[in-house]
Formats: sequence, C-alpha cells, structure tokens
Amino acid sequence: MSIAAIPNQTLAALTIAATISASVTACSTVPHSTATQPVLAVAPTNGDTTLALRHIEGAGRYGSPLRAVVTDSITLHRLWSLTTNLDPSEPEPHLDFSREMLILVALGAVPTTGWGIEVDSVTSTGQTVVAFVTIHVPGRNCIVGNAFTLPTDAVMVERPRYRSYVRFSERVHVNECPPLSISKPYP
Repeated sequence: MSIAAIPNQTLAALTIAATISASVTACSTVPHSTATQPVLAVAPTNGDTTLALRHIEGAGRYGSPLRAVVTDSITLHRLWSLTTNLDPSEPEPHLDFSREMLILVALGAVPTTGWGIEVDSVTSTGQTVVAFVTIHVPGRNCIVGNAFTLPTDAVMVERPRYRSYVRFSERVHVNECPPLSISKPYP
C-alpha cells in the first residue's frame, strides 16, 4: 500500500512494524508495538553487499513510530507534510530518486531525553535490502531530561537495479551509565 492511497489523517495514526517487507516502489505501513523489547538483529553475511549511505540532516520529527522507504518526490512530499518540525520553514530535502532511495526511521514521541534511533548500515542480497537499525535507550542509572523528544534518522542509499524489498532489522542498545555516588561534603 502506498502513502498516496492512505488519507493523511489515517497515515498520521499508523506506524510501521520493526521487521517488514516493503516494496521500494511504495511506503508500507503496518501496526507496530511501542514496547522496547530487544529485537535480534541479523548480522550481514559474506554474500551481502554493503551499500554506501548518506545521512540526511533535518529529516523531520514524527510523533508516531515510523519505518519508511521513499522512492519518489511525491511520497517524500506527503511524508514530509506529516513532520512535526520545530521550525516549519525547514525546507523539504531535494533528492535524486533516479539513483537513490530514502530510508526513514523514527521512534515517535518518547518521554525523556537520552533516546535515539539510527540506521547503522544497509545491505543488499539479491532482491532483499536490509536496513540495520539501532534504538538507543537510556539505562536505569542515566540522568535524563524530563522532556518529550522525537528521535529520527534518515539515510539515502543507492537504489537497487531490480525491484527489491526492504526489511528492517533492529536491535536495542541500552546506554549504561555508572551509578551516582554521593561524596562527602567539603569541610
């Protein structure tokens, strides 16, 4: 199902599953659990080709979890219209979709600082493209700010020559912080 077929109000409420198969000619959406359970990441194998990726600054901020593959400017425009950028004048990026595709991942709204999401690498094997994603979570001893944040990452990768499917392989990384120690007051 493409974004074009989904009304904006419905799309804003939809989220993307941690592991999906999405045609690179569309942006598929399926329900996603917001639980932060670790997901076993599949490591690249010897037969995989690692694709060069380029991070896109100003990828927007999304209030719901999102995993998307964008292969045309119309889909990018519709997806960009859903962003909750702090600066509404931030322009939509101009990308060359004839040679590249955009992979966008977002955690949605999280209650504190210290969270993050990033596309670590992208590999291609035959008709399957795998985007390896790491979700960073603050550990129990970490000091975090009490503010909602909207972690997002977007990368451009070489577009496969043949019709391919994109699968997201995610892992959760807990950022461990040392316990706080209370020192003696100065005399």
